[in-house]
Amino acid sequence: MRLLPLVGLLGVAACGGTLMSATRGVTPNAPDVAYQCTQRQLTALGFRMTAHNDVDLRIVGEKLDPSLRVANGLFKRGFHRIEVEIRPDASGNSAYTTTLQTFREYISSQGTTLEETKVPASAARDQAKLIEACAPKAQ
Repeated sequence: MRLLPLVGLLGVAACGGTLMSATRGVTPNAPDVAYQCTQRQLTALGFRMTAHNDVDLRIVGEKLDPSLRVANGLFKRGFHRIEVEIRPDASGNSAYTTTLQTFREYISSQGTTLEETKVPASAARDQAKLIEACAPKAQ
């Protein structure tokens, strides 16, 4: 009898959706060309590169979003984080992967806390523009 509420709770948890937006695909561009394009486009879209690895062809960028507001005195800022990874594949093309996440940052006496939230349409449009410019065959 006690297992029934637990099973129901697990069923509800399994129905939850993902908060991030991810794409994977292939671009005909060479890895270096796709990487340089990604750097330019992220800057043009208002992202600030927070990490990059020129050897493994990975970039992490963040963009502040002033529309992400919370009625909480501990709230500091809202931002979008996009991670891009480019890998050469056997056919001479490049595998192009993007992951977009949205966070709310809170500050308290214990330090900084990040809370992931659903990616808004405006951030998803930025992701689509990046893919259209640098990896048109990625989906």
